[in-house]
Amino acid sequence: MPPEERGVSGVNWVEVALILVAGAAGGVLSYIYAITVGTPPILKGALGVLASSALGTGAGFIGVYVIANSDTRSLLRCLGFALLCGFSWKPVYDGGEAIVKQGGLRQELKANKEAVRSLGAQTLERPEFQTR
Repeated sequence: MPPEERGVSGVNWVEVALILVAGAAGGVLSYIYAITVGTPPILKGALGVLASSALGTGAGFIGVYVIANSDTRSLLRCLGFALLCGFSWKPVYDGGEAIVKQGGLRQELKANKEAVRSLGAQTLERPEFQTR
């Protein structure tokens, strides 16, 4: 998006809002689909639609900005992806959780590598390991 369409923080809030709405629409579609194919949702009526919409909204955002790190210059493609993410919100949340856990594991692995290097350096400094 051109710089004049972005806010002070560099975020195009209209684009974000459209992606959130597309995710919400996907969530509503998932609710309708569940009723249509005969798998009744746990929450029924307006509360069920609201819950599916909220879950779809979050999934659309997570799918576009976190999991896929989509190029938002192709907004229509991003909106379609957000709709799809909202429709299948459960796998999107599972994928987002896996990414968060993977990031934590990477940090843990890096800390372990540094500890091993430090231990190796300390060991090599011991007199019995010095070359004469």
